[in-house]
Amino acid sequence: MGANDQQKDASVNGIKLICTVLLVALSTAVGAEITVRPMVIYFKANGSPYKDILIRNQSDSPAYVDIQAARLVNPGVPQVNIQTAHNPRDLGLLVTPIRSKLDARQGKSVRVSILQPPGDKERDYRLWVRPLPSRLTPTGDKPTSPQMYLQVLTAYYVYVHVLPVKPVSKVTIKRQGKHIVLENVGNVLVELRNGKQCKAKGQCELLPKKTLYPKSTWQLTGKVDFPATFDVYVDQRFVETIRSS
Repeated sequence: MGANDQQKDASVNGIKLICTVLLVALSTAVGAEITVRPMVIYFKANGSPYKDILIRNQSDSPAYVDIQAARLVNPGVPQVNIQTAHNPRDLGLLVTPIRSKLDARQGKSVRVSILQPPGDKERDYRLWVRPLPSRLTPTGDKPTSPQMYLQVLTAYYVYVHVLPVKPVSKVTIKRQGKHIVLENVGNVLVELRNGKQCKAKGQCELLPKKTLYPKSTWQLTGKVDFPATFDVYVDQRFVETIRSS
């Protein structure tokens, strides 16, 4: 899977990133494990301007968490532009707090607020939620004997989508033999689910699910030369079923 495809899929399902830190320490350490929910947030024109995500420390050690926000310009295409800013107003998104300490088994809420009202086009953001490496405390019978250990840190991407004032969901689908081409010609992110090609009732080949940003295209090769169908979802809600010729 390429970087572009990975980013598009992650917009609905989120990404769990695993980073390893190799350190010399006085004892073997246990890295903090965090969970994040939800991993996808939608803002609507007539909805609340803020929503919360819950970060929970699943380990028996304290965890220090850092959050970095970025705006995705032209997402879903190779020329995607990832923008960051020190001033949240320049970004249009405020995350508070951006740094937290979580005690063992503790959970904390983080507020995500949009600072600009929805417009004609969808705005897309990505939050990088990551635990910071912990500092070790010497333990054991030989505190002066250094040991090598591996610390595993699990980070997450949380995707934020600000839907336009007048959302339009429209996906075109066409088939050329076993090749299937789908294009999002609307102005909102869509998820394609339950894809299949059926020779007859009960004789179907399943197709992978996919998320498509506005103005992006997805081409795949099916296993059989038959019409394809997909269910279209927006904001986790079913919109329609599309079918190729």
